[in-house]
Amino acid sequence: MSGQLSAWLFSDRGLYRPGDTFNIGMIVRTLDWQRSLEGVPLQVDIVDPRGLRVDRRSVRLGKEGFEELSYATSEASPTGVWTVSLSLVRHSNQVERIGSTTVQVKEFLPDRMKASAHLSTELSEGWVKPTALSARFNLQNLFGTPAAARRVEASLTLTPAFPAFRRYPDFQFYDPKRAKEGYSEALGTQTTNDQGDAEFALDLGKYANASYRLLFVARGFEAEGGRSVSAEVSSLVSSRDYLIGVKADGDLDAIRGEAKRMLRLIAIDPAAKQTAVDGLTLVLLERRY
Repeated sequence: MSGQLSAWLFSDRGLYRPGDTFNIGMIVRTLDWQRSLEGVPLQVDIVDPRGLRVDRRSVRLGKEGFEELSYATSEASPTGVWTVSLSLVRHSNQVERIGSTTVQVKEFLPDRMKASAHLSTELSEGWVKPTALSARFNLQNLFGTPAAARRVEASLTLTPAFPAFRRYPDFQFYDPKRAKEGYSEALGTQTTNDQGDAEFALDLGKYANASYRLLFVARGFEAEGGRSVSAEVSSLVSSRDYLIGVKADGDLDAIRGEAKRMLRLIAIDPAAKQTAVDGLTLVLLERRY
């Protein structure tokens, strides 16, 4: 029967502290899903990160083919990856593994710092101009004092994005400078000053003159160098002074017979507020079938 059985094992969380109890579910099925598995003898082995078997249990399957077990770790249990395996027991007491899963036991250390990130120009809605744009990362100790002299690593990602604004959910905005490809760049390493700040010049002028969705991500490291906290900030970036949006009262791809469509056109500024724009030309394109 061993070649006809398969098992799926899963845990309730996957990550535990020493002293926690992990719970394992086991689903066993035949390949054709037809044969009854009630009473089939199985064996469960639990192996800790040192490779030592810490528990072995015999299991008799019920008719549903679903079983579960719990194992309580101790405060002194080793941290790392634990393996739980399920095997079929033959009549000769030989076993053949039919499924396994892993869980991780790890010390949870609370963050001892908090971080924030901001752009030099920020708007609640709209877009920011790329000229001289920079990002500031601030690192604070949890009790409120600046985390000075800490290493900070940062990265910049630019991705093409269609402009859309919560204030105008039914409008479609056209951006003639929408980017066609994205970029990603590591911004190097800096050290926080006495206020816990690290400033990164984004130097967007070296990229194509286009509109992007900008994502700035930075990580600040503890003085010992290992653990870190992160923060990010995102914004639409464009050199445009305005964008034109259109709202139609129906589908423009197919207009039947004498049906009519009403269009509303608006222009918005970088703060996503409606604005007057002179010198525009409206071109109507019609395709007949």
